[in-house]
Amino acid sequence: MNSKRLFMTALFVGLFSFGAAQAQGPAGAGQRPPAGPGGGQGSPEQFARLLGLTDAQKAQIKTIHEQAETASKPYHEQLEPLHKQMKTLTHAATFDEAAARALLTKMSQLETELHLIHARTENAIYNLLTPEQKAKLDELHKMMEEREQGRPRPNGRP
Repeated sequence: MNSKRLFMTALFVGLFSFGAAQAQGPAGAGQRPPAGPGGGQGSPEQFARLLGLTDAQKAQIKTIHEQAETASKPYHEQLEPLHKQMKTLTHAATFDEAAARALLTKMSQLETELHLIHARTENAIYNLLTPEQKAKLDELHKMMEEREQGRPRPNGRP
């Protein structure tokens, strides 16, 4: 995964998390507040502040996130038993490759749908940004790329 894609994913995960956090409301009894002043590193609030999101944009992102969660739920529910079946196959005394292939095909189809929901959600959120916010996002991306240059990558990949 290239650094631009990684940064965009981190940004949108942050924005999606912002929507989830807004949907859940304030922390209740037994829940911990975000780490550090103003939230954790890369918190949704930081992204909102860095990009200068308006309250209207935050509300729209919350709605988009809720719609994505609703759309994703049936796929996650279908995947859960398939993951359990795969675990059973991999822990069996003998490996049934045909059964594993069939199961992986089903899982792949469901995961493709989840990736499409995620991509549509990213697109919807990106298109909420003003040209200035998109420029700021590009600037942040450039800074992240510069910071990442020269750092070793996982698995020794260049």
